[in-house]
Amino acid sequence: DIIAKAVAFYRKGHAQPLRTDSRTWRYYSRLWVALQPVRRILLGLYRRWRALCPA
Repeated sequence: DIIAKAVAFYRKGHAQPLRTDSRTWRYYSRLWVALQPVRRILLGLYRRWRALCPA
């Protein structure tokens, strides 16, 4: 049984919520799914880059 449906959420301190029916969210989610085969490699590279260049 479905109890609730998320229609928006906040990402990393943004003041405005991101709606799940927005163009931005649809693009982001399609890209995330399309990158699934290489996601682990990309995230590993990102983590190494962040470790070398802390903010």
